[in-house]
Order: sequence, then C-alpha cells, then structure tokens
Amino acid sequence: MAEAVATYGLTHIALTVPDVERSFAFYEAVFGMIAVYRRDDLIQAQTPGARDVLVFQQGHRGVGTSGGIAHFGFRLVDPAAIDAAARRVVAAGGTIEEQGDFVPGEPFLYARDLDGYLIEIWYELPTPVDGASAIRRTRSVVFVCEHGSAKSVIAAAHFDRLAEAAGLDARAISRGTDPDAEFPPMAINGLARDGLRPREQAPRLLTADELAGATRVVTFCALPDAYAYRGPVERWDDIPAVSDDYDRARTEIVNRVQRLIRSGLA
Repeated sequence: MAEAVATYGLTHIALTVPDVERSFAFYEAVFGMIAVYRRDDLIQAQTPGARDVLVFQQGHRGVGTSGGIAHFGFRLVDPAAIDAAARRVVAAGGTIEEQGDFVPGEPFLYARDLDGYLIEIWYELPTPVDGASAIRRTRSVVFVCEHGSAKSVIAAAHFDRLAEAAGLDARAISRGTDPDAEFPPMAINGLARDGLRPREQAPRLLTADELAGATRVVTFCALPDAYAYRGPVERWDDIPAVSDDYDRARTEIVNRVQRLIRSGLA
C-alpha cells in the first residue's frame, strides 16, 4: 500500500458570509482567532498556536447552510473551559443550541454563529492517536493598561514575536480596563516600524475569564476592584508614557518582555 500523504490533519474550512468583518469578529471574540490575510471580500484567520485556517469569503448564496456537513468544531484543551466558552459565545452574539456531557469528562456545546452556522465546542479525552501537541495547553500572558491602546499593545506584539523566535509555547493578548475606541497613530506607526501590528482591530475590555485563564498577568496600571482578581500580578507601571517618548517606552517594554521570555514563564 502506498504511503499516506503527510498532512497536519483536517485544518481548513471556508464559510460564505455576507459581511466578512462581522463574521470574523465573532470568532475573534470567542476563540481569539487572528486575521493573517485580508482583502475587502475575504479574511483568512488562524488560532494562535494551532495550524487551522478559517476563511470568511463574501457571498450570499447558502449562507448558514451546511450542504451536507452537519457542523464543524473546536476542541478544547481544558474541559473546565466549557462554561467560559458558552459565555463568550453569547457575549459575541451567538446562541447556544445544546450543552451537556457526551460522557463524564467530555463536556460539549453546540452553538450558532452570527450567520447561522452550527459549531461544536467540546473536550475530547486523549485518544491513542493524539500526538503530544494535541493535549499541550498553550500558555497565555495578559498585558493590561488602562486604555488598552499603547503599552499593552506594544508588549503583546513584541511578546508574540520573541516567544515564537524562542520556541516558547505561549501567546499574549493586550487589554484595557477602560479601553479607547481605537489605537493611536503613534502606536500603530511605531509597531509598523518593527514589522508588527496590533492583533485586534480596536482596543478591547479585559474580562474576568481572561484573567482567570492567564498563565501570567502583567499590568501597566492598577486593576479595578471590580475584577476581584486575587492571583499574582506583575506590575510594570513605571514604564514612561508612550505619548511622551515612544522609543524610550518601547525599549523598556521590550527589555522586560525579553526577561519574561527568558524566564520561560516559570
């Protein structure tokens, strides 16, 4: 028998949607997907740390229908995350169709996205053909500043760049406790000089679920009492203001990110 074609498995699906930005925003909010390619009528997105490719292509025929495919799914790395996943689906505008357990230890939910596609989010107990990477949990670092538009964005972008170069299985997100409506030009232009850009389209509000799921929390400001977070926090609130001196702030942030990378998040 001929040797099988080597692949990374079934990793790609393309969805017909009437508004690619609106549809992508749902998967960005729920799963943290990142747009890796954009044009007016198409967005190609991936989950950090995975090899999946989800494409949103503009169209109107057959939107929300399966064409014989019952659903597609996202496999959790932690069964305890199922309730947080349900909350994120609802907060992003989706609807929960069903939630329960296939067997003890294997929770699931079925939900509809903004276009009516049926998705499954579930945890599968490791099987004999799972590789080690299939059950490895990608660690996360949450960088927080008040407006979520400058210091935390710079830190997260450089963390992802340096973590990838170091082979560290971790990713970062930037959040604000009182986020601005958009990123300031100085942050966008400064990142562009390093070949980087913000991961999101606009600053986003920090959530309690993101704090609870983080491997490390780094703040450039005090966390409001409303978060009731009692975990460890690394404070970087002595970094100079980006608006006063971008290059100096960038240098100090990158130096600390490098030390964080070298620690291995231990």
